[in-house]
Amino acid sequence: MEEGDDWHYDIQHIGAQTRFLRNTLKDKNVITIYIQPTDNAWQLYDNNHPNDYIDLIQSMTNSILAPFSEFDYKVTLNSHSAGGSWVFRYILGVKEIPQWINRFGFLDSNYNYKYDAAHYDSLFQQFLLERDSTYLCLIAYNDSIALLDSAPFVTPEGGTWWNARYMKSRLDPFFTFIDSHDVDFQRHIASDKRFEILLKENPARAILHTIQVYRNGFIHSMLSGTEYENVGYSYYGAPAYLEYIQGNPPQSPEGVPAIK
Repeated sequence: MEEGDDWHYDIQHIGAQTRFLRNTLKDKNVITIYIQPTDNAWQLYDNNHPNDYIDLIQSMTNSILAPFSEFDYKVTLNSHSAGGSWVFRYILGVKEIPQWINRFGFLDSNYNYKYDAAHYDSLFQQFLLERDSTYLCLIAYNDSIALLDSAPFVTPEGGTWWNARYMKSRLDPFFTFIDSHDVDFQRHIASDKRFEILLKENPARAILHTIQVYRNGFIHSMLSGTEYENVGYSYYGAPAYLEYIQGNPPQSPEGVPAIK
């Protein structure tokens, strides 16, 4: 941060967290591709393309990955906030999860789960139970009691907390979860730690939406269930990536357009 910077510059640091991952996963080339719609929210994108947004998201994904076609790559579809709408809409467009996807990350972004839960449940079961080396990490906090200007800002069933608990209840018959609770977290872990639901308690009724990312959330969503989980960092601990923060970003790269 520099004097005069907007405070949003200091809330996620996906670039620095990616550099932390590169230093950890030394046998891999880690590339993070960030997507933002012109509407600045994926729900609005859906609303503005009501007849074809699922097809557009499929085409968008294919376009983004096309330059890497000669490589044997694996992809994580990760999301924060309304980005979960993009991930879920991608899943709506497939009958099974492609083999090149090996991980899903939901960083307080599972708002839309309840609308097509049966479809997602079926694919997540297939993804985790019928394949090896696949992962799903879902992080949420108790937004159902959080206050903005002394008032709740999500309905009891509208936030990520409710949707995460609803997902857990629906998938209970299919997964053997190991549940543990303490003053800070409710943890639900299955499939040899490859499926992880972390729910942050919120007794102060604070807004923790971006803090979850800032406190190593992106790192954890990429390493959960692996031998590197909580190695050199801890989820919701002090940021482990500060040494990797750089100055103003370089100019946008060329050659990877996503065209409607």
